[in-house]
Amino acid sequence: MLLLLIVFAHETSGKTDSKGSSNLKKDKPAKNPGHLEKNDPKLLWPKLFGIPRSTACLQTQLFENLVNNVLHSYTAVGDQRRKFAWVKEWGFGPVSYFFDYIDDVLRDDIVKEFKKIVKNVGKFSKEDKTDYSDPLNLNKQMAHADPRARLKFAKMLKEYNVKIKSSYFSKAINAVQLHHALPLLGWRIYNPLDDYAKEFVLQYDMDGDGRLNARELVLGAIMNNKTVFNYKTCKYCFKKALAKIDSMFKFFNCADTGFIDAEQIWAGFPQLKRKTNKYNIFGIKNSLSIRTNAINDFVLKNQGVKDAFLNMAEFRQGVLLGFWDRQTTQSGVIDGDSRNLRQLRWSHDGQRDTFAYNYMKETIILELKQKAEERKAAMVNFKKQKVTHTTTKTTVTN
Repeated sequence: MLLLLIVFAHETSGKTDSKGSSNLKKDKPAKNPGHLEKNDPKLLWPKLFGIPRSTACLQTQLFENLVNNVLHSYTAVGDQRRKFAWVKEWGFGPVSYFFDYIDDVLRDDIVKEFKKIVKNVGKFSKEDKTDYSDPLNLNKQMAHADPRARLKFAKMLKEYNVKIKSSYFSKAINAVQLHHALPLLGWRIYNPLDDYAKEFVLQYDMDGDGRLNARELVLGAIMNNKTVFNYKTCKYCFKKALAKIDSMFKFFNCADTGFIDAEQIWAGFPQLKRKTNKYNIFGIKNSLSIRTNAINDFVLKNQGVKDAFLNMAEFRQGVLLGFWDRQTTQSGVIDGDSRNLRQLRWSHDGQRDTFAYNYMKETIILELKQKAEERKAAMVNFKKQKVTHTTTKTTVTN
């Protein structure tokens, strides 16, 4: 393909225009084109090079455009971190305690749905069909290019994708599978006339390998389908978990305004029925001044329509994305706590909030020290006053 483009460019550059003049002649300097100085390098171009500079530059640009377009379609070019700057630590940071608390209520239902997504989309064949072939299979795209172009492209691709692991790639979902899966699963297709499968991959392919690993696929399922979750035709769309999430939102939204803030969530959270007393962010005295940051972090990371508030769609999305962050990896979906780092936050079998406990312990110790110093100061002051009183009494007697 590259070779054809270059040949076409060369032939086109040599054709005559409507006036019968050659395009090549346009680049040949006149006796004094543009009043060039005698030592101007441009005067030597016709003697040094076999084709005009514009033609040579066009060929170079054609190659660069080809590579850049392919790489762009492959999402391997540029800064992936910048492209996915919208992806946040939805399940980590201060909000970790929020999810530690609700794990018992929601995690199992959501993780089961994650697994169904990965398993059932993976059942579709990766092989090209007569009606559709993988548009992101770069080996096929570059098969007819110039050998030097292929080598250069392979080198560039390797540099852009040093973190890609073949084990993930072989199991990852490609555009062919999504092309057939999306309609059958009732997932949202924004424009059926476009290559919706290719666009789905490009939208969520964070490592730039042209496929979606388990983590990327689940992220795509959440973000792509968030507006059709309530449709009966939408399969693996978290219906059981969303019934609980929506119920929680309405419970917290006492004023029925359609929006909740951190204060309302904090007020309603202790009433949530959990099957365990572990990971209880309300289980320590004065936790009001310690763990409110978990709720604040959840709201700030998911607010959209209204600053410091969440509507139901944002609340839903925030909960699902938090569990996505904690329970998925490139290789699959996690059942337990191997990724969520909960052991660093809790001790004594989940009964003690380590940081909060140490904070309260230090606070109590500090308060005791202050009281001890105050008593000591009061005692010193009392002794001074006693000595002064005694001295004054002795003086008066004399």
